Amino acid sequence: MKRSAENLRLLAQAWLRARNNDSAIKVLVRASSLHNDKKVDLLLARTFLTMRDWESAATGLQRVLDNQGNKDSEVWLLLGMARFHQGDYASAESAFINARDRGKAWVHKSARQWLNHVQAEQKKSMTATPGLAM
Repeated sequence: MKRSAENLRLLAQAWLRARNNDSAIKVLVRASSLHNDKKVDLLLARTFLTMRDWESAATGLQRVLDNQGNKDSEVWLLLGMARFHQGDYASAESAFINARDRGKAWVHKSARQWLNHVQAEQKKSMTATPGLAM
């Protein structure tokens, strides 16, 4: 089989359907290093999100935005989710604002909901901080 980005992506999807994320990630990392393909990079980042590897997901999503232009509202939304779970609320908020402002209707709605959630978490951490200093 030819090692094209499409073939490697299909192989990775087969591994994902078999619930073998580790094998899928190996294939996707190889495909990503061989080809600059948004579908491959996005699938890799989504796989990291599924595995709750927030740092790797955020790195992959940022790569998609850097390589493919930063107009994709869904990628911004996913990046915001990864940053939120990393506890980086400022970056999450920025990503959700980008998703909201660029978004399709469903992305816009989801980004607004996430923004409310981020802002609530920021308020919690601001009110908790003074108590921790004591």
